[in-house]
Amino acid sequence: MQQPGTVTHMWTVVFDVHVASAAELTPDDVTDLIEEISDLLDAHAQLEVETLRTDGVGNLVKLFLEVNVAATDRLNAVELTTGPIMAAFRAAGIGTEGLDLSEGFYTSARDLQLA
Repeated sequence: MQQPGTVTHMWTVVFDVHVASAAELTPDDVTDLIEEISDLLDAHAQLEVETLRTDGVGNLVKLFLEVNVAATDRLNAVELTTGPIMAAFRAAGIGTEGLDLSEGFYTSARDLQLA
């Protein structure tokens, strides 16, 4: 929770995630996942989606996401964006038993005031 008077910056948070799904993914599954992620991120007023790409190959979901968010620091920016992304995966039935990130996971946050 942010304290009154705390200085915030705009951050771009990048996620490049490859998640193993329990089942084979159809093109409709991938479309549903994109819609679910977009809807959940849009519901968070402090998040502004810059880029969202997903692809499903077999049981592997590839997600590339860039989100702008106001946060107090780099870790806070990642924290604010991770929750909605996890919720979207679970709503789409991916990662309900825990996420297998062994295929790849990368995240970074860039301060837009310094860019």
